[in-house]
Amino acid sequence: MNFVLAVCRKLGARDASLEDAADVTCLKNGENMRLSVIQLLKKGQGFYERFGFAPIQSTTRAMKLVHTLQNIQLSTVRERFEKAIALLSAAQKDPRTFELKTTAQFGYPPVYVPDPASHIAEKLTVFRRIVRKLKASQSHSLAAFLAYSAAHQVDCRVYTDFVLLAQEEQFLVYQGKEVQVNKWAHQVNQLSRAYPQTMHITL
Repeated sequence: MNFVLAVCRKLGARDASLEDAADVTCLKNGENMRLSVIQLLKKGQGFYERFGFAPIQSTTRAMKLVHTLQNIQLSTVRERFEKAIALLSAAQKDPRTFELKTTAQFGYPPVYVPDPASHIAEKLTVFRRIVRKLKASQSHSLAAFLAYSAAHQVDCRVYTDFVLLAQEEQFLVYQGKEVQVNKWAHQVNQLSRAYPQTMHITL
């Protein structure tokens, strides 16, 4: 990028713009990870800002979301997943009263998933994988954990697990007990939307 900017200056360009679509692929599961979101969580700035580019729109909303995520303690996230695992383990033995409810973004009404018992085994696998990484993490905040997980190929599958979960809030209901698994879902999902992709630099 520095070479490209140097060539632009040599050619007499006064400014430059780009669409920030930079991403990396997680080697563990092939899911794409947007570099700007990773950089926001890690350093509070987007990927191309390191080269002097600036978003053409306000980043106030994105920065507030980053601040919110940085204040979410990893221990509380782990406890929520552990409660979900306990509930799923009990429901696996007697799934008759088990319900799986999802709430999407933008005010859509809750949706009760048909045949919720068929999702128990898959969710247990994902949640247990996440908890193992949460327990092993040296990070204290959710933002730091996600940034570390995304940056290391041995852990990036956990990052993509979180991002995929962030598409909707999930509620597990069993025998009258409800666990809201991913209360942070809106913040993670909105962060990728709130940070502008169009960037500009004055040369």
